Amino acid sequence: MSRFWASTGSSDEDEEERNSSENSEDESSSSSSSSGSDSSSGSDDSSSNDSSSDSSSDSDSSSDSDGSESETDSDDDGPNKFLAGGSDSDSEDEKRIIKTEKQKRLDELSSTCEDIRNKIKISDFSAIQSLFDDLNARLEKCKKFTNGECPKIYIKMIADLEDFMVSTQASLAENKKKLSPTNNKAFNTMRQRLKKHNSAFQEFIAKYRENPQDFAEEPSDDEASNDSADEREHRRKDDSRKDASAAPKKDKLAVLDPKDITYDFINSKTREVLATRGRRGTDKREQVEMLTFLAANAKCPSQRFEVVAQLISSLFDLNPSMANYLKTSIWKKCTNYCFELLSILKENPNIRVEENAEPCESRPQPDDGADVRVWGNFVAVVERLDEELFKSLQVIDPHTHDYVARLRDEPAFLALAQTVLDHLIAKGDFKNVPKVALRLVEHYYYKTDAVYAAMRKMTQQQQKRELPSDGEEEEGSEEAEEEEDVEEDGDEEELAANKKGGKKGKKNGSKKNKGDSDNESGSDDAGSEEVDEEREDGEDGEDGEKKGSGIKKEKVEVIIPEAYEMAETGTIAMQSLVALVYRYGDERTKARAMLCMVYHKCIHDDFYGARDLLLMSHLQDGIQTMDVSTQIVYNRALAQLGLAAFRRGLILDAHACLNELYSSARLKELLAQGMSIKYQDKTPEQELMEKRRQMPFHMHITLELVESVYLICAMLIEVPEIAANGGIVQKRRNASKSFYRVYDTYNRQMFNGPPESVRETVMVATRSLLQGDWARAYEHASNLNAWNLLPQKDAVLAMLKNKVREEALRTYLFNFSNESYRTLKLERLMEQFDLSEKKAYGIVSRMMVAEELKGSWDHTSKTIIMQENETSRLQKVALQLAEKAAIVVELNDRALAYRTGGLRDNDDDNVGVGAPAPSVGPRRGGGGGGRRGGGGGGG
Repeated sequence: MSRFWASTGSSDEDEEERNSSENSEDESSSSSSSSGSDSSSGSDDSSSNDSSSDSSSDSDSSSDSDGSESETDSDDDGPNKFLAGGSDSDSEDEKRIIKTEKQKRLDELSSTCEDIRNKIKISDFSAIQSLFDDLNARLEKCKKFTNGECPKIYIKMIADLEDFMVSTQASLAENKKKLSPTNNKAFNTMRQRLKKHNSAFQEFIAKYRENPQDFAEEPSDDEASNDSADEREHRRKDDSRKDASAAPKKDKLAVLDPKDITYDFINSKTREVLATRGRRGTDKREQVEMLTFLAANAKCPSQRFEVVAQLISSLFDLNPSMANYLKTSIWKKCTNYCFELLSILKENPNIRVEENAEPCESRPQPDDGADVRVWGNFVAVVERLDEELFKSLQVIDPHTHDYVARLRDEPAFLALAQTVLDHLIAKGDFKNVPKVALRLVEHYYYKTDAVYAAMRKMTQQQQKRELPSDGEEEEGSEEAEEEEDVEEDGDEEELAANKKGGKKGKKNGSKKNKGDSDNESGSDDAGSEEVDEEREDGEDGEDGEKKGSGIKKEKVEVIIPEAYEMAETGTIAMQSLVALVYRYGDERTKARAMLCMVYHKCIHDDFYGARDLLLMSHLQDGIQTMDVSTQIVYNRALAQLGLAAFRRGLILDAHACLNELYSSARLKELLAQGMSIKYQDKTPEQELMEKRRQMPFHMHITLELVESVYLICAMLIEVPEIAANGGIVQKRRNASKSFYRVYDTYNRQMFNGPPESVRETVMVATRSLLQGDWARAYEHASNLNAWNLLPQKDAVLAMLKNKVREEALRTYLFNFSNESYRTLKLERLMEQFDLSEKKAYGIVSRMMVAEELKGSWDHTSKTIIMQENETSRLQKVALQLAEKAAIVVELNDRALAYRTGGLRDNDDDNVGVGAPAPSVGPRRGGGGGGRRGGGGGGG
């Protein structure tokens, strides 16, 4: 308007403005002063310092006061034409919209909701807290005009805000998001307030999550009645334009004439998808739909192979985050597509797959039977599928049906990996054979015969499509597939949010849906079933990227080829796979395969075979230089070696294997079955890497069993030594220092109640054994719950009973031989300790030979004759000095342990009879990644 006002003051300036795009400084100043005179003349209170401005304002005032006289001449006079529209009330360009009080209040509420959404994008919880108060205040004003009902936009806002709080809490728990102290305090306050506030709106929130489309914003009746016809038409065109833009590109291709879909057309469209892959703002699901359509219309097997190979890569792109796992239904689709590619290669031997080939290169359609070179990498696909399966088992709660349902997908992966392995062997690609073989070894090595037989049976059922129809398992399977329906770009969703299984997962899928949703139906193609997707156009304000889209649930089943057949037993499968790794693998894969074989032999009670294999490999000498995941496998094999030795009654060997692991005070971390919170000296990045190495629950070694076996072995070894030294703990090179620490702590307590833990139970048994009361010691030791986990519980307890009797006899002879008795009859020892004559005679004879017992046999009467051994004064003084020196050494050891945080002592070398010297596990905070040793924490 100021430009027009300036033109009325000077015709020259008006001519300049029409013919030039830029005015000089003087002209701009003149225009500004003229604009000032415009406002002053409108209010009949103008004052000006410039004479030309005064004259202009006078003429304007007179023309404005003339009223109808000026209006007659306005058609001929250009400037007067614009002066007629100077008043807002008379303007024809601007439509005046009259809003009711209700609509004004709703607009204010909507504006506040939009402000909150903007603050959510930057996680400004202080501002969110303040805006939340304003939102509630405006809600009370709106209720006066809505008969006390809450507007839908308000319900939608508090539900989305609650979802954002849950997501942020999960991010903070996984250390993926850091907040400032002030913002963190505001977050905690807001989270508590929102939880209390939303309790009154749970019914409305539940309705919103069930049907989000019912809460979409629509113009009110009041606003619609005041809108002009042009505006309604304009809004209708905008809506139709949005609907048209939301329609997928595949619908445009679907209406093409089949004659237009040629071999070159599919190649060009595939290259277009590859060119946009990975770019910011690219719709990944739209790429999947496009490739699915192109694969269905491929003109030859080689072209379908190329498009499906790219389709698998695009499906993997749907989960860009390392912290999240690929959705189960997508994982199954990728597996089915891989089986399809392998069948194409089997039916068309003229197709050669090369990793270095150019994807979808420009070439004419090949003739039938002609050699074709296509791109593909089966090894990378198998490794990615294995990683995604492993991550899902890490995240899903193991105590739910979802975990069991996910485990049922393992036979499909084993079938795929074995089929790829056979293909590589037939192709002669022995460079990649060890990689796939090792993946299979890492799935077989921890399975007992019973577990392997059950998996083999389940595989046969899946091949015959005779899946178990257990109601609970089917429900769990559906819930597992429906979990995490919203695809997110980046790390917006934390691992902790994925752990919410069951029905809670169904609700979370609808929580994150925002905006207007449009149903899209995928085209059913020959040989593939696609998902009907429910699109939601959520747009990020700055990036313009789509936030996510939900999809309707589809149950996808993996079809295992009938030609696949598992080996009869797990041992046969392990031997054939390990032989391939030994023959073609590198040093790392050979070491891992050998450790897996050691583990497998241990769980099948072949202790001597496992021990010899480990000693011949010399892995214990260089395990410290290997990666963290390999050290984890070593620790797991060492733990199983100790358990296998105990089951065979080899107490010294079991103690040697388990001593280093248990005395480190980081048993969970060494076995990758948890993270210690006592000594946290890791950075967030190291903690994240350690979490990614955690073992799935079904691969765990029971820590309580390891602790029970170790303490029982230490009791049987150390109690006779304590008795031989007169109740004094002698610090020897091979002493069980962790056992002695528990023993000293227990003895220092003023009052000891009934045993509740494993340590207390073993300490009570130790006291009974020191007194020679083998029956009570065995009673306490046999009451440990860990023995219920052993498959041969009765045999192990019988072995333990015999060992307790033998060590009780030795302890009794050490305690009372020289001081209380001059002779001991063998029959009394046999009766007291419930031992056979041969066993008791052998124990006593070995003690005499080792000079542990000062005595001799009287064979005629079968009596032990004790020899008096008078101690000289010098010997007594020397013993006192040795005791005091032992006390000083013990104090120094404790000071070192406190200073280093209670970690392993460096001089604790465990050399056992016929057992390997166990190596230290990976150091705390070690970085390395390996997925598996299986995937555990800390090494």
